[in-house]
Amino acid sequence: MSSVKDNKGRKLREGESQRKDGRYMYRFTDLTGKRQTVYSWKLTEFDKIPKGKRDDVSLREKEEEINIILKRGNSIKSKKMSLNDVFDIYIKLKRHKGKPLSERTKDNYTSEWNKNIRSTVLGHKKVADICRGDIISYYNELLEAGLSYGTVLFFNKVLNAVFNFAIDNLEIIDKNPCRRALNNIEGSQKETIPLTKAQDKALMEFFRLNDYELYRIYLVMRETMVRIGECVAITRSDIDTVNRTLTIDKQIIHYAGEKEKCGRLHISETKGRNVRKIPLKDNVFNVLMELVNSETTNQSIDGISGFLFSYKGKVYSPNTLRKNMCDMVDKYNQIAVDKIEEFTPKTLRHTGCTMYSREGLDISVLQYILGHKSSYTTMRFYNHTTEERALYTFREHVKKSA
Repeated sequence: MSSVKDNKGRKLREGESQRKDGRYMYRFTDLTGKRQTVYSWKLTEFDKIPKGKRDDVSLREKEEEINIILKRGNSIKSKKMSLNDVFDIYIKLKRHKGKPLSERTKDNYTSEWNKNIRSTVLGHKKVADICRGDIISYYNELLEAGLSYGTVLFFNKVLNAVFNFAIDNLEIIDKNPCRRALNNIEGSQKETIPLTKAQDKALMEFFRLNDYELYRIYLVMRETMVRIGECVAITRSDIDTVNRTLTIDKQIIHYAGEKEKCGRLHISETKGRNVRKIPLKDNVFNVLMELVNSETTNQSIDGISGFLFSYKGKVYSPNTLRKNMCDMVDKYNQIAVDKIEEFTPKTLRHTGCTMYSREGLDISVLQYILGHKSSYTTMRFYNHTTEERALYTFREHVKKSA
């Protein structure tokens, strides 16, 4: 057992040492028998970087990654690791901005992997034997199973990261088989088209007359532009009745945790971990207060209760709400002259953004309300160009110029 200490009096582990300039180093033998060294200005993730030095992952975190890889040494050397094996290591070591992923995020990624890849031929295949054709076949299988092109894009992103990890960290392959695989897949990411003013007015009235519960959700989602998972996660305590604001700091998602056999509803941070307070118009505030003062559900999810939106006595799941809203739009289209071709709850988010941008709301304010980290994403919402919006803007310009 090493008895060496650093300049702060902390015991160093076997293989660790500290140089005179304060920098830490760890020496180990790699899979080929060669001696290697890694360095860091931090021993643990809680240490501070010396002034003027570049931030880096701590030495202990680097050791953890090295040891996991070395434990898999025999498989790595013989290139017998399956795609599932690589994913399991990747998800344990993946970091976001230098920090380990939260357990909930890991569970969410793992749940999607287990549901769509774990038991497939691709998941069990040796990474070294996977070619671009295997990836193309898998993407086509997803589409044939009825999954959207957006889902294919999600798994392309995940698989790209896993294969890059196998190249850069495990060094068991030389090329990423995902490269240009999407070029061979038919499909495209469907653009979400906002409702026109006439469509929005008619559809909202149809909701109000035929399902008042869904009407209230429709109104809240369009006016506040929250995501569907954020909407169903709204609780009584999120409403500030004095300042008339709504706090969005969580979402509900469905997945199976690491120790859970079946998926269930979980509370998670908002997408991008953005917490925001949204001012409420009178009509939205009144609707929310109706719900606050009514009996909804006493169901608790991950220790949180007081949810406002329920269905058959239980908290609304995002999937159930999505289905119910789309079914209502289908009923509307049976009698409507101006039918709505493509509708998802996300349509209301885009409709609200278009409505506020038409009214001249600053894009930076929209970015905050929408919860976007990047203004580029907001611009994609902001720049919806429809005939109705173009004519409206031009007419307003003509009026001001007259």
